[in-house]
Amino acid sequence: MSSLSASSSSAREKWKQLKILLKESNTNYENGVDFHRKEAHRFDQLRKLFTSLIANGELNFRRNGNNQEVEEEQDAKQKWNAHLQTQYNVYIDQLCDSIKHGNKYALRSMCGIIAVSCCQQHQKPQQPQEMRIRRVDVNLVHRMVDALSCVQEDNVASEMAKMAAAEFANPYVDGKYFVMKSIKRCSVEVYDLMQSKKEDVTVVADNLTTLLLLVDSIAPNQAHLDSNLSLLIPSSDSANNADDGADSTDDDDDESDDDDESDDDDDDSSTISNDTNTQSFKKQKTSHTTTKKKKQQKKKISFQSIAKFRKILQEAWLSVLRLPISSKLHKRALRHLPTNVLTQRIPSPLRFADFFSASFDIGCKNDDNDSTSGSGSTDVITSLLSLQGLFHLMTTQNLEYPKFYTSLYTLMSHSTVFHVKHRIQFCTLLTNCLMKSQMLPAYVIASFCKRLCRTCVCGGVPPSGSLFVLALVSNLLRRHGECACLVHRHVYNKSSKDKGNKKNDNDDNGMIMDVFDNETNDPAKSRALESSLWELDALEKHYHPAVSALAKTCGTEDNKTPPYDLDEFLLHTYKSLFEEERRWGGGGGGGGIENNTSKKKRKSRSVALAFHEPKTLFQEGDAFSGWLSVP
Repeated sequence: MSSLSASSSSAREKWKQLKILLKESNTNYENGVDFHRKEAHRFDQLRKLFTSLIANGELNFRRNGNNQEVEEEQDAKQKWNAHLQTQYNVYIDQLCDSIKHGNKYALRSMCGIIAVSCCQQHQKPQQPQEMRIRRVDVNLVHRMVDALSCVQEDNVASEMAKMAAAEFANPYVDGKYFVMKSIKRCSVEVYDLMQSKKEDVTVVADNLTTLLLLVDSIAPNQAHLDSNLSLLIPSSDSANNADDGADSTDDDDDESDDDDESDDDDDDSSTISNDTNTQSFKKQKTSHTTTKKKKQQKKKISFQSIAKFRKILQEAWLSVLRLPISSKLHKRALRHLPTNVLTQRIPSPLRFADFFSASFDIGCKNDDNDSTSGSGSTDVITSLLSLQGLFHLMTTQNLEYPKFYTSLYTLMSHSTVFHVKHRIQFCTLLTNCLMKSQMLPAYVIASFCKRLCRTCVCGGVPPSGSLFVLALVSNLLRRHGECACLVHRHVYNKSSKDKGNKKNDNDDNGMIMDVFDNETNDPAKSRALESSLWELDALEKHYHPAVSALAKTCGTEDNKTPPYDLDEFLLHTYKSLFEEERRWGGGGGGGGIENNTSKKKRKSRSVALAFHEPKTLFQEGDAFSGWLSVP
């Protein structure tokens, strides 16, 4: 009786403490730092209290059997447990509401309470304690992710997502798995809400995408996953071969069916007469038993299987990409998918082809609408990143996309691709598409060479981009000899004997009319093979000496000249070219000792700044003429 009275008094004290701590303040969430500190202290006290209750066994989440005789003491414990679960749910509601208002302390308390609230409701009542499987409560993780998706302020939402990824998802394998599973579940719910009520869900979609972008890559293979299996809630080794209910892999049912079929086969084979080959029958039976053991060893919990990890990664991304996300996160997703998702050996990479194709169409449409205002550079980036994803699927998954070269040709009409920060990716894509394939038609190579040179002349391409274009065109002309006519085409003038021939499309100045159609985006209709690269002659008069020198030699190299290393031209920027000319062109600057040969090189490569040396600072007739003179 004394133990019962002591336990009742302690339960009464805990009940009073819970009642005081669960009483919410009437203060608004926007009333400064003091309120958040008080809330953080209250949440932490509640977390410690519920942690002790769970550790002592007073609060548990296991379901009891149906045919159990409950004594009075057990009945009282069950009522106390039910009351604690009610208060526990109130505490979780308060945490989620505080997370929606951007409270980081509530998020940290939520992660702590998830770590101690293991889910055991799916276990069999007759199963012994050592065979029970302890895992993360999926519903708690889902409520945390749902609360994170409802944060309204962008800066606060990104900080909360970083904290959740750094402290919960990335350090633990099971935390990462269930976070991705919850993101998929939330995305499906938001998509259904958007389809039914036509509500604006951009904020929620952006928050879910931000959190998914922050989740680290999964393990490359099963061995690496097994060796780095850091769990938020460790489970016993004996539980790995146990029945894990809803958490078991989808293939377990198939494996059990196969086992039943193999048993049936064994029973059928046992009816064979003794006159048959008994040795083959024994070998067959032993092979069935070994396959059974192997299948039982392969049976794992969901987050312990690399196949389930890859599947949930794919499903989470496909669910999020159906939602209307902002342009900034759209570009981040396009940049993230080829390197961090498609390379993870997901089950169906080709399911992302529709997203990449639709992204390219969106970028082209927005760029056409913004071409007059000059604000379409971001949409060019969207089109560029989507083409990069399509090229990855074409080269690794044999995707058939006939419009790829037409889309790439369309993208080259915008000179902004040589100015954006993804310029290196665009140049690399050009190199891989044009230089690594010798089966491209001549009209495609000619059209790309023509449009690239035309963009350099008329599009305001920086010197670094012009150098790359000239090097690429030179390599293409040497690789595809049938395009050499673009450089060596004969020019007719008025003094020629064929002056009156109508077949020669000459104008009044004796120059060939350029039949190249730069307005069309179809390389087959551009008539590039009938034209010439007169743009090289214009680039010979470029203000930058390196571009001018490279344009003079473009297309005139012999077969013994090695091709240009295009990777070196990718590293050129306006700043690097300026620094190179300053070092070698007599601009001063370095503090080292120079010999006579280096001084001669600098003097020979110095560029003249004026045709006539000025004698005075001001022109004749100016009010200040004669006051100052150049010595």
